[in-house]
Amino acid sequence: QMSLAHTAQNYLSFQSVSTGLAIVYAILLGLTSFNYLYKNKTIDFYFSIPKKKMSYFGDVCLNSVLVYTIISGIFYILSTVLAAVVGLELTGSVVCMLLKGFVFNLVLFLAYYSICILAQSVCGNTFISILMAGYLGAIEISVRFTLRVLAERFFQTYPSNDGYLLGKVLTSPLYYVVSEEWGMGMMKNLILAIIFFVLAFIAYKKYKGEYAGKAVVYKGVRYLVKITVSILAAIWAAIILLSSFSYTDKEMIFYIVLGGALGAVIVAAICEIVFARDIHAMFKRIWQAPILAVLAIVFVFSFRQDWYGFDSFVPEREDVVDCAIALDGGEADAQYIITKDLALDPSYAAAYAREYMHLPYTSEVKEFAEIGMKTSREAMNDKNKTYVYNVMIMYRMKNGKEIQRKISIHADTDENLLNAIIGTDEYKNVSFTMDNIDNWRRLTKGENIIYYDGYYSKLSEDEVDEMLEAYRKDLKHFNYTMVSNDLLLGSISYSKQTENVNAEFGESQTIDLFNQGFPVYESFDNTIAFLEKMNLFNEAYYSRPDINDIAYLEVSFDKSNRSNLSTEESDWKGNLSYGVSEVSDMELFDQLLDKTVSSYGVDYSSHWNNPDRFSIFRIRAYGYDNNVIAELTYLKGDEPDVVYDLEYSDEF
Repeated sequence: QMSLAHTAQNYLSFQSVSTGLAIVYAILLGLTSFNYLYKNKTIDFYFSIPKKKMSYFGDVCLNSVLVYTIISGIFYILSTVLAAVVGLELTGSVVCMLLKGFVFNLVLFLAYYSICILAQSVCGNTFISILMAGYLGAIEISVRFTLRVLAERFFQTYPSNDGYLLGKVLTSPLYYVVSEEWGMGMMKNLILAIIFFVLAFIAYKKYKGEYAGKAVVYKGVRYLVKITVSILAAIWAAIILLSSFSYTDKEMIFYIVLGGALGAVIVAAICEIVFARDIHAMFKRIWQAPILAVLAIVFVFSFRQDWYGFDSFVPEREDVVDCAIALDGGEADAQYIITKDLALDPSYAAAYAREYMHLPYTSEVKEFAEIGMKTSREAMNDKNKTYVYNVMIMYRMKNGKEIQRKISIHADTDENLLNAIIGTDEYKNVSFTMDNIDNWRRLTKGENIIYYDGYYSKLSEDEVDEMLEAYRKDLKHFNYTMVSNDLLLGSISYSKQTENVNAEFGESQTIDLFNQGFPVYESFDNTIAFLEKMNLFNEAYYSRPDINDIAYLEVSFDKSNRSNLSTEESDWKGNLSYGVSEVSDMELFDQLLDKTVSSYGVDYSSHWNNPDRFSIFRIRAYGYDNNVIAELTYLKGDEPDVVYDLEYSDEF
């Protein structure tokens, strides 16, 4: 049953094989419905028929729609009967899926078909009408994608998880095939179909016999195509040059101007060649190319100079309902929920905060945003760099809009200000999913699994309750001051696992229904006590081991992963950025292990944990069985002199 239902969904539902076939039929029927318009003999014959243009136009369109509808209907009926014969149970959900697939694909066919007949009605050549259909279906997506690329390149605070396009696409039926807005998408595609049908009829009604053989028959359409395509080409030529070379500010200006000029001139010339179907027409109306180039260059510079105030926007308190804040990587190293649509978001933490967090927009949050916007603008030229946290902030405005920015916060920002935000219950409960995790784990069946320190344990429901209660107690004193002073010891990874049988191949595999990480700090006494109870916490792994248990120490340094090295550290060992030294002299063990701390937090960048407070040195202690018994480092400034005197090799 599962295999049959899966197969039926792959072939007959919306966004399946049948959807692709609907688009193919729409293009084939649409681009052949009025191809008689392109030959003088056939156009004279059809225009001499004693029948109104509107009536003939309607007959041709109706025939094409009936052809698709009948073929599609037969395909669905036969497929359904065949599926039922081989054992598929036609439940209500299955029948609903089939009906929805048929209706949605029909509406999509109408939308694409109307675009194609509009393209035929404004062209006088088959090949050009194919290009025009592509233009009509893709121009808005192209414009919006270009806007996104410009925003990502020039706006320092543009959020990378702000969707594929800027805003909602209005004129491309394909957008609603790849989006999840099925119901609304069907209605919009139906509206698109009606609008394009009306435009196609108007263009068809004005079509004259002498238009046969021309490329694009209406002057206004030619100008629209030439202007939009030339400006887009100029912008993309500038973007490609900027992406291909490193540059200074002056060189950036040069590449933008050069790219804009070349793109506009070349594509404007190509448009004239296509319109006239004559290569000698490339210099026709050449005076328009510089104007188009200037328009494109000015548009690119409008993003570079941020004429729109994108990177300086911080709303006033009276204009905001509330807001949401999330670290770029979330509060943990593992965070997703397979049963939620949010799991599809490239930045789960940001998506989750946008959905659930309602943080009051206080004066502290406004100041936090202002500092973050300023830091983002200055980050590229900041000579005195410290560790920076990348943060998503989203404002829910009173006018109904949601405005999102990606800001940067320095690690040395006033901790009282940060405490006023990340120390709030709303921030902690949402960031660590405390308000919803009980509901999610009880809505799903499976085994509770926690991982810590490379070990794992199965938990009963009562033990999960105990773990979450312990963590909630520890979160009460969680804020930036605590994070700055405490050492991060590890992270609990809690997941709900179940056996999943692959419907198509019958194979069984274990999957996580959701996964949530919980960082564990040295002051999290309740959580540590729970881990000790579960035999998952090895205190020796985080502290200086007994010298008698050590066979040798592996000491390494990595100067490449710190942006604010001291002058002494930067110059030390010259240009050698990485080195390893093995120490087996027991007399050095004491000196090297003095003032060492856990190194877990050095590479843990998903939280308000500042790795710049640690030294560049890492120490790995090996036991006599050649296993690692401790991983340690120093706080910056606590390194013993002897660590600088070791002989390091850059060979692994």
